[in-house]
Amino acid sequence: MTAAIHGMLASAIPTPATVILSGATITGVDSGGGPFYTSEAALFVRADGTTDKLETGSGTTQINSSTDWIIPNGSASGDYEVMIHEDSGTLNRPFQDAIDTWLSLAADRDWGVDRSSSAPGSKTCTVTLSIRKNGGPVIDTAVYVLTAEGT
Repeated sequence: MTAAIHGMLASAIPTPATVILSGATITGVDSGGGPFYTSEAALFVRADGTTDKLETGSGTTQINSSTDWIIPNGSASGDYEVMIHEDSGTLNRPFQDAIDTWLSLAADRDWGVDRSSSAPGSKTCTVTLSIRKNGGPVIDTAVYVLTAEGT
């Protein structure tokens, strides 16, 4: 009987949420051989607790389910904020979210690099992503390298 009560109590206690970022290299490649190259690499931090990437040639996929921005994902809420900072290069994805500004994770957020050119080449931006509880200290940061290239 005591074991059953302990089991019920343990299942009623929520698992504490862990905020953890893994960082990633995100590379979109247009390897069509020209005459015009269009490629994109983007990072998505989702309100549902997941972190995804978009790569030309591969589509949108989850970066790492064991290190989504919050584990368990059900603990995600608008009580968290995210900020991205350009360490080198420039983010230029149309309609992307603000840079160097704390943004609520009550909504999906995204940033990226786009490249369109008649010549082969690449565009790279290295960024640091930070997450905190609203107005609190930074809980975790990670570096992401986004590259859009045409080959």
